[in-house]
Amino acid sequence: MDQFQGLISEEETTAKASLQALLSVAGTAFHFVAAVIFMCRGSGLQTSGLPREV
Repeated sequence: MDQFQGLISEEETTAKASLQALLSVAGTAFHFVAAVIFMCRGSGLQTSGLPREV
């Protein structure tokens, strides 16, 4: 029984680590996309001639 519990615990730890890595990658992708949108929006305002405060 202890061997089975150890196996379950090991699998649980592996699953948690995988989920944490996935969330980290998703967070990085989200920040990258947000930065690209921000840069494109700023670039569009610059070329339009409108002041940045608008």
